[in-house]
Amino acid sequence: MVDFEVDRTPANGSNGSNGAAHRPQEIAAPVINVAPAPTYQIDAGLAEVFEEYRISAESDSQTGSNGDYETHYNLGLAYAALGQHDESVIRLKRSLQLDPTNARAWVGVGNAYYQMKKIEPALAAFEQAVAIDPNDGYTRRNLGGILIGLKRSGEAVIHLRKALELMPDDPQAIFGLAAALHETETAEAHEEADALHQRLIE
Repeated sequence: MVDFEVDRTPANGSNGSNGAAHRPQEIAAPVINVAPAPTYQIDAGLAEVFEEYRISAESDSQTGSNGDYETHYNLGLAYAALGQHDESVIRLKRSLQLDPTNARAWVGVGNAYYQMKKIEPALAAFEQAVAIDPNDGYTRRNLGGILIGLKRSGEAVIHLRKALELMPDDPQAIFGLAAALHETETAEAHEEADALHQRLIE
């Protein structure tokens, strides 16, 4: 998921009598800090679970078997949980070779690239995920957050508006859309951004 880090958030109880007072003064790059959920629960502290996936994947490689895309997918998430994002990308891409329509794996690749500060590959991966599953609000929100960081606010608005349509009560989607709208140059967009900020503080 994407957290929008700002100097002031509209929900922090800061003083101010109107919506404009709660508007963020500076939008920092979004931070993706939660990997997509694995098919089976994976915890970085459960070394034996990680080892099980690793051994299974290596066994497939040694026998020349394509293996199970779910094994590579979960192994990729396990590497990500351990902070080994380069290895995570390798495993997730292997999963995608076996099933290129797995939107979850594309999201995982995007998260891993983002953690490595490789923004363009991360963007491309999230775009692939959205193309496969356009009705995943969290992926839309991630993509919108990256676009804000790239100063592509017009495109960010499209995805964040869709994310909010899919997740009407999600505070990050609300704040993300407000942040993107605030970056535009129209009075109407600023008014909508103020209204969204007001939703967060009510």
